[in-house]
This record gives sequence, C-alpha cells and structure tokens, in this order.
Amino acid sequence: MGRAALKKCNSYMKEEVKTAVTEVIELLGGIGRWVKPGSKVLIKPNILSARSPDEAVTTHPEIVRAVIELVQKAGGIVSVGDSSGGVIVGSSPTARSLAVSGIEKVCQETGSQCINFDSFGVETVKLSNAYFLQEVYVARPVLEADLIINLPKLKTHTATTFSGALKNTFGVVPGASKIRYHSMAPSLPEFVDVLLDIYEMVHPTLSIMDAVVGMEGNGPAHGLPRHIGAIIAAENGLDVDLAACRLINLNYNRVRLLNRALERKVGNADLETIGDSLQDLLVKEFKLPGNAYLEVIPPVLTRYFLDKIRSYPSCTSEKCIACGMCRDSCPASAININDDCNSITINPTICIQCMCCQELCPEGAITLQPTSFLGKLAARLGRRL
Repeated sequence: MGRAALKKCNSYMKEEVKTAVTEVIELLGGIGRWVKPGSKVLIKPNILSARSPDEAVTTHPEIVRAVIELVQKAGGIVSVGDSSGGVIVGSSPTARSLAVSGIEKVCQETGSQCINFDSFGVETVKLSNAYFLQEVYVARPVLEADLIINLPKLKTHTATTFSGALKNTFGVVPGASKIRYHSMAPSLPEFVDVLLDIYEMVHPTLSIMDAVVGMEGNGPAHGLPRHIGAIIAAENGLDVDLAACRLINLNYNRVRLLNRALERKVGNADLETIGDSLQDLLVKEFKLPGNAYLEVIPPVLTRYFLDKIRSYPSCTSEKCIACGMCRDSCPASAININDDCNSITINPTICIQCMCCQELCPEGAITLQPTSFLGKLAARLGRRL
C-alpha cells in the first residue's frame, strides 16, 4: 500500500509554508531519514516558463525556500535546477524562467546553487529496463546528486489531463532534447511511457507537491489559478499524484499516465493518506482541460470518430506576436510564421496533438478549438464524466 501525507496550507506566507512543509515531511519520518550531513541534494521544482508566482504555472518560490532550509538544517548541500519547456532560437528560456519565477532569488537568499540544466552539460544514460527509451539525455547535475527532491505543482494538462510528480521529472531533459522525445513518441500512449521511463531513471527520493494554489482548465500554462490549500508529500511520486487526484475529485482512471504507471507497477492504487483530512481539503468542481474527454472515450470509438471529435490548437492572431516559440518548439514542424510576421499557421494534417504550442506560447495566443459540432458536444459532456 502506498502512503501520502497531507497538510493544510492556505497561503504562501513564509512562516505558514515553512510550518506546513516541515510538518508534512515529519509525517513521513523527518528530512533526516534521507538527508545526511554532506549529502548533495538536488531540488527539482516545476519551472515550466517565465511566469510570476501568482500565475500558478511554476512551483512557488516559498515552497522551494522551505525545502532548501530543511535540507540545509540537516547538513545537506543544496542545488536547485530545471530546464524550462520550449525553444526560441538564440535565446535561453530557462534562464529567464528561473529569474521571473522568483526561484533564482530564493537560491541567492539561501546560499544554494541555482542551476540552469540547459547550460551545465549533458550525459547519455543507457536504460536497461525501460519500456520505450533505450537511452536518455540527462542534465549532468541530476547524475551528480546523491538524492533528488521533486517539487511538482498541481496542474491540469491539455495533453495528459493531469500534471504532477511523475511528469515533473521530464524537466531533467535539457533544452531541445525534450522536443526530440515528443517526436519519437508522437502518440499519447508512447509519450506516457517516455515520461515513466525518465521518472524511473531519475527515481526521486521524495516528492513534495505545491497544491496551495493549483491550475485548472487548459493547463499547464494557460489555465486558471485555483486555490486548493494543501501540501502533499510521499516517497513515491505516484502516491503524490493519486492523492492529488483524490483532492480535486479526479478519477485516476481518466489519467492515462497514472493508469500506465500502475500497469508498470511504479506503485499501486491502494493509498493511505495521513495527516490532515483529505475530505476536509476536498476541492469541488475542479475544471479539467477542454479535451479531457479523449481520456474516457473507449479506443474502439475513438478509432472511428477521432477526426470528428478532437480539438486542434488554433492561434488567436490578435494576441500572437510571432515570437517563434511555438514554431521552434513544435516536434512535428507543423507551424509556420506567416509572411506578415505577425501571425502563425498550424498545419492540422501533421499536428501530433502534443499541445506543446498551447502550453508554451508566452502570450496565451493558442487555444484548443473543436473542429465540429460533435467535437463541441464531446468536450462539453467529457468534462462532466
């Protein structure tokens, strides 16, 4: 049986966060169970893009601060690192994301090392027991750490429905290499195995989820912030994600990533929650992505009706600034900047529905649009299933 700890945390006030994070880890035995004096500890938050903490896109810096201070108190040597999503040729999105998210500042204030995974070197790791990948490119600091603490953010995701601890480790893959894995695994079942291969390779020692303010709707970057008021922690990232799904009343059977993790025996569906009452923290009417219905339609029906019910990414030209992020980050090369240099065109015939463009657009100019009446009806009904 898995086990996850929950503590109520209503705000990001420094002392409240410190108390909640300390208590949730104490429920699991205390930070000293894992961190010994001199341990090299890598903290891996979610730093998806250059967004401020109040937008609920990235792990809040006060969560990062609280974990840094606990590790330092136990004698650990701390570094904090990630690789943001997306590529713009000639720029460094991760460097900007570390600054805008407030995490670089927290590292400076606590005396911990802030690491941009895109610029600290890459190692190729051979995988012997993986399901899809034979090898994976990993940022060198990940391999140099004695242990890794995973700090995901509770969010929805237009490609995987839910984004949490299991998906957060994809950020150990630096820069444009993430695009390569999307290309290698264009279907969701294949990409889910890629995510799990990477999670099991990283094997975080501990996962602590920022669920104080999560994201609902068309996450992970352009949904709506939603107050939840909790911190969730477990040794197994799957346990964190299952507890989070219970918290927002999302049936884990709707999340292909979690179902596949259970099939691969990353953990099991029997979960004990300790600490504060999950029922007292339960969030009602949490909004899922507009295309979440695809997860619950039987494959036999999907095969015949997919073209009629799927939603495609669509660009709102009024918002588009033609920055090139979507084009340079598209695994299928399905996006072109138009001759007016002020808008884009997305080719639906080669789009692989990875939703990277919608996720990474800094202006929120790309949305999901059903292409038919049946698609609109499926989206409306699917949110309620």
